[in-house]
Amino acid sequence: LDQAHGALAQDAELGSPAHDAVIRGASDIASQGGTFGFHLLSAIGTVLQDYASALVTIDQTHVTVMKLHIDAMRVVLRQDLTGDGGEPGAGLGTSVAAAFDVDADGRPDLLAGAPGAAGGGTQRGEARFWFGTVGALATAPDWTGQGTDDGGGFGASVAGVGSVNGDVYGEILVGAPTQDGTHLEGGAAHLFVGTPGGPLGSPTWSVEGPRADAHL
Repeated sequence: LDQAHGALAQDAELGSPAHDAVIRGASDIASQGGTFGFHLLSAIGTVLQDYASALVTIDQTHVTVMKLHIDAMRVVLRQDLTGDGGEPGAGLGTSVAAAFDVDADGRPDLLAGAPGAAGGGTQRGEARFWFGTVGALATAPDWTGQGTDDGGGFGASVAGVGSVNGDVYGEILVGAPTQDGTHLEGGAAHLFVGTPGGPLGSPTWSVEGPRADAHL
């Protein structure tokens, strides 16, 4: 998989042999990781396979996102992280995204959701963030955000959205599709501003779903 990604980095072309090899490699990992107890590895492989397969064009940003997935797999293997990524049912890796340089150090960062994590309550969910490095990513996250509503599914979707306030630090967006607010399970999206130390601890902007069961 690493070799296939290296070839794709040299020739980022949709449907190329290197692109197809990345998809096949991710598929193999997704199907086999759990067999050896590496369920988190399988989860990351599944996300990478879905991401690479859904692309309608490829540029170096997409190649970088794929590398972040591969780096995360490398951490799992090097640290012998068997199991499902934490507490039973946490679902770490349900969503994975490049965080587009939250600390403005020139390296893209990694964001992963765990919507089934306790998060200080009952399945409030978490989003976990890692700073990008020259080598492999650290095992423990550098930042963890938690949902505020039991069963809210915080972390079901995550995204790096660049700087929305005009500074040099990238922001992150975290979805909580079953969060209760004005409407029962209307869902919510939360924006966390980037800083040199990572995302802020609390969202600076949030929006709720417009009706019950909207699952924003």
